Amino acid sequence: MGLFASGTVGYSFKTWDKSDVNPALYGYVRPSATIQTSGPVNQVRAQLDIAPVAFANFYGGTAIVNRDYNDLDTFNCDTVICRAKMFRQYVGFKMALKFKSIFLVTDHRFERVKVSEKRGVFAEEMGTLLGAGSDDVLRVNQLIVGVDLNEKWSAGGMVVANAMEKFTNSSRMQLGFVRRQLGKWNILAGAGTFHTRTNSDVFTTLFLFQWSGERGLTLF
Repeated sequence: MGLFASGTVGYSFKTWDKSDVNPALYGYVRPSATIQTSGPVNQVRAQLDIAPVAFANFYGGTAIVNRDYNDLDTFNCDTVICRAKMFRQYVGFKMALKFKSIFLVTDHRFERVKVSEKRGVFAEEMGTLLGAGSDDVLRVNQLIVGVDLNEKWSAGGMVVANAMEKFTNSSRMQLGFVRRQLGKWNILAGAGTFHTRTNSDVFTTLFLFQWSGERGLTLF
């Protein structure tokens, strides 16, 4: 079980524009910054997105995470590192495609995770995984497929697979969702299963409330 809030601000600079031919025919560069908190876990992140064309996006960034607790759900903090400062450097690629009312979004990310503690095995809370020593690599692959039912409602399915490279363990979330758009708000609710690193399947739910201010150039 987890709950967090985050806010992102950024600005997109067009590198080329043929949107008069097709709305998706333009490119951009977008620097952005994000602050995220769940109370005891706080994160600041800087990211650069480079889109040669609007629906295909390469990105990279760095984040500093401060975890200020000794009790982390699904982890035994007596044997693994929970309280620590964490550094994340990542690169990735994501793509969004749409045909009539059907849409597809993919996101693939490689993330080097380091912790300030040099001893033992550390907890990686986002994928609920374990990392080796003080330095491991997290791989995240995400797929979303859905359909717009009308201008305000859409539905679909999501799969998110996480895996650590050095300390071999993985997890996977798969769920169905419905999404409602209310002006600048997007409300998403989903339910499905989560396959844990210990090879068990548990029921999971996801609720997302997202507010978008001034629309940028990015499709994501």
